[in-house]
Amino acid sequence: MNNLNENKDLSANVVRVLSLIKNKDYNKKELHSFYENINNEYSKGKITEYEFEILIQELEQRVRITQPRLSKILFGPKDEAVRTSLREFLDELKTSLDFSNNNVGSHVKTGGSMINGSKYIDVYISYKNKDKWHCSFAYVQDHANSNLYIMTRKYQGGMMNKESVSEIIYEIENLDKAKLVFIKNLEEIIDQ
Repeated sequence: MNNLNENKDLSANVVRVLSLIKNKDYNKKELHSFYENINNEYSKGKITEYEFEILIQELEQRVRITQPRLSKILFGPKDEAVRTSLREFLDELKTSLDFSNNNVGSHVKTGGSMINGSKYIDVYISYKNKDKWHCSFAYVQDHANSNLYIMTRKYQGGMMNKESVSEIIYEIENLDKAKLVFIKNLEEIIDQ
């Protein structure tokens, strides 16, 4: 929401609270109180479902940036939705492709960029054959307030082998296209 006053569906009080969430610094306890107050106002019918969603979305973004531990308590793990999506995609793939010879495990993994903190989200599935050909499908988000995107990779022997690296980045709206590219990569390297 760029200009809160443009949205006619929000009450003046909700617009005021949104402005406070966006522009004022709050400690962990105050942010937790905001969360409880928003939920209480919604359960009492004092704000609409739309207003509730807008407030919670803005609060979640703020809490994820400023209070990562609290965000996990209030909103769950930051990568929960993409992990679920990847698990479902992998389950679909396993119905038509044989992952039994996958040398890196057939499950959702946390990327090194997320582990070392250089990316906000880096979660992926991958396959590696006996000839050391890898392919992966990842959800990546650089920062808490940046857009999530998809990255497909195919390479042999490790990332140092630059000649064999194929890396394509897709906007989240191109999910189906990214999946098709990953499936094509898998079909090319999968061990039968």
